[in-house]
Amino acid sequence: MGMDERILVVPRTELFAKEALQGFCALNDRDYLATILNSYQYRVRGEVESDPSFKQIIPYVMIREMGDPGAAPRYFVFQRTKKAGENRLHDLFSIGIGGHISQEDEGVIEVPLGLETGQLEQQLGKDSRTFLKGPLFAGFLRELGEEVSLPERTEVSLAGFLNDDSNEVGRVHLGLVFEIDAWGPVKRSAEVQELLGQTRPLDEIETLVEKMETWSQILVTQHLLVKHA
Repeated sequence: MGMDERILVVPRTELFAKEALQGFCALNDRDYLATILNSYQYRVRGEVESDPSFKQIIPYVMIREMGDPGAAPRYFVFQRTKKAGENRLHDLFSIGIGGHISQEDEGVIEVPLGLETGQLEQQLGKDSRTFLKGPLFAGFLRELGEEVSLPERTEVSLAGFLNDDSNEVGRVHLGLVFEIDAWGPVKRSAEVQELLGQTRPLDEIETLVEKMETWSQILVTQHLLVKHA
């Protein structure tokens, strides 16, 4: 995706009319999703890449490999190579994958065979039909298809939102955090040279936190370790 691409953004003042989020919050803790759906617009990426008055909305996807009941949780962990497009994130580990939503994602909904959306529909209620046909879900599906190969049975849900204004990357992005439960092995797409990846147990992931990009540090410490405490 080049700097001349038109990407989905929301004015910061619409999202954070009062106090800005710092860190992770669960889906129902703040009403950011309704704001995004009502206020999003498309801007040329090069014009907003360094403009914190707009938040670029990033579908950010964590993948859990489901095991036997009672087994330690395992998540797919990525490491960005020097071929990755974002220079500021080279060599860092990540608990998720994410990317910008292009205007070209509008109307392109290709749900992978075996991806169950029932939990997501329950979470969103009457808004689920609009969401599942909209650009946020389309961008999530495209990013997922580009980066990994999933097993035959998977289920998607929304975890919440992620914001980090402590650095220049975070100041212009807001993460919409998806979680995928996968019943079977997850594989990195063979065509992708920007990411290495493998499934790791959560206790091992915890030891990598200091080597992770800041969004992943936040998700591991504020979400995953709390969820599986």
